[in-house]
Amino acid sequence: MELNSEERDVLLAALFELWLTRSTFDDEPNADQMPTPRISREAIEALVTKLGGTRDTALFGAFRDERSDLGEVPEYPADETDEA
Repeated sequence: MELNSEERDVLLAALFELWLTRSTFDDEPNADQMPTPRISREAIEALVTKLGGTRDTALFGAFRDERSDLGEVPEYPADETDEA
């Protein structure tokens, strides 16, 4: 199945939301009774990879403008001010 970039973005964003919802119920005692736990994290992450998404990025990289993608986000030093 061929997807255009808009369709791919919608799927990646939906998978991200599903992944968040799935993660919310991981520790619930009745998690196996909820509809989303039937879909494993591994299955979601495998589909994200198949779609060319990035698992370590918000919305799995959906709606990213690859022309302005400058690579890694710089790491800034933490605010080390003392609060007294």
